Amino acid sequence: MSDSIYTYIKSGVDGFLTDPPDTDFQRGYLAALLGVAEEALGLHLGKSPFMEAQKLCSTASAMNWLQREISHRKRDVENLKWEL
Repeated sequence: MSDSIYTYIKSGVDGFLTDPPDTDFQRGYLAALLGVAEEALGLHLGKSPFMEAQKLCSTASAMNWLQREISHRKRDVENLKWEL
């Protein structure tokens, strides 16, 4: 494994630990970094900083999904009100 690739991946992941992802693009980029770390570089994601980054990625994704669902349901309720 090239040290420069490892350094790039690790510094990218470390950046998200200090400033968590708040957009879908950032969450996708973090997920891609973790995917490269695991699949291409063969790194064990159970160690720091990758373990913490996985938690950020999955928690943020779940919260984002819930917010979208709430928004859709509110819109459905409004549409039903107009139909009645």
